[in-house]
Amino acid sequence: MIIIQCSCSDSQKENENIESIDFSIKNTKEQPSEILETKFIKLSSTDNILGIARLVKQYENYIYILDIAQNTLCVYDNNWKYVCNVGKAGRGPGEYIMANNFFIDKDNKYIGIIDNHSQKINKYSLNNSYKFISSVELKNYIGTATVAPNGNIITSNMDPRNKINNDNFMVFNQEMRLLNSFEEKTFISGYTIMSMNSIYQNDNDIFAYNQYSPIVYKVDEAEATPQLEITFGDYEFIPKSFYEEIGEENSELFTILKESYYVTFYSITNNCGDFAIEYYHKDKRDIGFSDKTLKKTFTYNSAYFTDNLKIADYTFIAGSANGYYIMPLNASLVMDSENLNPELQKIINDGVNENDILLFMFKLKHK
Repeated sequence: MIIIQCSCSDSQKENENIESIDFSIKNTKEQPSEILETKFIKLSSTDNILGIARLVKQYENYIYILDIAQNTLCVYDNNWKYVCNVGKAGRGPGEYIMANNFFIDKDNKYIGIIDNHSQKINKYSLNNSYKFISSVELKNYIGTATVAPNGNIITSNMDPRNKINNDNFMVFNQEMRLLNSFEEKTFISGYTIMSMNSIYQNDNDIFAYNQYSPIVYKVDEAEATPQLEITFGDYEFIPKSFYEEIGEENSELFTILKESYYVTFYSITNNCGDFAIEYYHKDKRDIGFSDKTLKKTFTYNSAYFTDNLKIADYTFIAGSANGYYIMPLNASLVMDSENLNPELQKIINDGVNENDILLFMFKLKHK
C-alpha cells in the first residue's frame, strides 16, 4: 500500500504552479438570467418519488435520482418518465438499510449503492432489470465513489475514527481492498460535512477535493496531483488553528463554523466541462459558475439568484443531466409564492401536489 502525504511546505511549493479560479461576487456584473438557460420539470408523486432528490447522475439513456427521504434510488428515462427503483430498503439479500450514495461502473455494468449503516456496497446489474448481483463488505465509511478506467474505485473517506488511515481519499480494488490513499486530513472530528460529489469525472480524468482545502486534485491509482486552486474573493478557508481551538468533538461545531467568517463548506458539480460551485460563509450561501468557453466566472448570493430567476426556493445542486444542472425545489413553498418564472407558474397552474418533485434545470449560455 502506498500512502501519499505532503508536508505544508511541499504543498505550498506545488500550489504556486497550478491554475487558480476565483469566485468573487464583486467580479460579476451580469445577472443570472443573462447567463443561464433555464427550464423546469415536474416529477409526479405517483411516480414513486416523494422525498428529496439529493443526488442526480446520468448514464446513457437513463437518469438516476437518489431520494434520501424515501431511502431509494429511482430510475428515469431521458424524458423524465419513471422507470423503476434499484433495490429496496431492508435487511435481506440485495437490500440496504440506508442508501447513502451510489456510483456507476460502466465497464463492469453495475450500479453500486453505498450503505454505510450496513458497511457494504450492493451491486445491481446496469440494465432494465437492475437485478441484484452481490454485496461487498466495507471496512470503513465512504462518501463519494468513482470508478477509474482500470476498474479500481476511488472514494472519499468519511470515517471520523480512521479505521483504515488518516487520508481524505482512498483507492480500492473491486473487492474493496485498500490499494492507495492520499491527502492527509488536517482536522479529525466525529462531526463532518461532506459533499455528495467530492470526487467527479470529466471525460477520463478524475478530480477530488475536500471541504477543508481550496485545492482540487487530479487523481489516479498512483498519485494525486494538485490541479486547481479555488478562491472566494475576500473569504478565506478555515485555518487548522481555528479547528483546534473549537475542539474535534465539540457538538456545536456546525453552528460555530456556520457563524464564522470563513468558507466552511463548498461543493463542485461538473457539467460537460463547466462546473458550478456552492459555498457557505457567515451563515450565507453563494453559487458560482466557471465557464470554460469564456474562461470566466460568475458568482451570486443565493437569495439574489433565487429572486432574479423567480424560482421561490433555493436548495442545492443535486447533479447534472442532459447538459443541465439539476436543483430540486420545494413544491409547497413554490405553490405559496408569487411572482414566479412564467414557465414555473404554468406548471403550478396545471396542477401540482405538495409531494411532487419540481426540478429546476439550468446551464450556461456560453455567449
